[in-house]
Amino acid sequence: QQLEEKLGVYPVRINYLPGGIGFVEGDVYGDTSSALILYGIGADVKISYNIRLNYQVGSWGKDVEDEFFDGYVMQVNDVPINVNRYKVSDGQERTIASFEYQGVGYSLTFADFKPEEVEEVLNQLYFP
Repeated sequence: QQLEEKLGVYPVRINYLPGGIGFVEGDVYGDTSSALILYGIGADVKISYNIRLNYQVGSWGKDVEDEFFDGYVMQVNDVPINVNRYKVSDGQERTIASFEYQGVGYSLTFADFKPEEVEEVLNQLYFP
């Protein structure tokens, strides 16, 4: 509810989190009209969820050392979601799923998730 009050939008909601993952912390940044919500197991962050009102195509970044190795587009509720997979410097994988819905940009970064786990989370997003 804080997101609605502080940003003035009803954001796409995460309805499903894999076993043991829960809310860690969240912040709303009024000066940039954005929010960051972290989910994990204890303090170990597994999913970071970014919401940006001043969204522009191509505005989501990645670290230079991340090596792209797979990408595709999936449809969830008629919304195209770009899914890109990267190898990171520590040998783990990172998946970034980004999309635009009603003029708002969304990005979910998954730390070391299997593709089917990422798709399960994405398939159960709630679009208001």
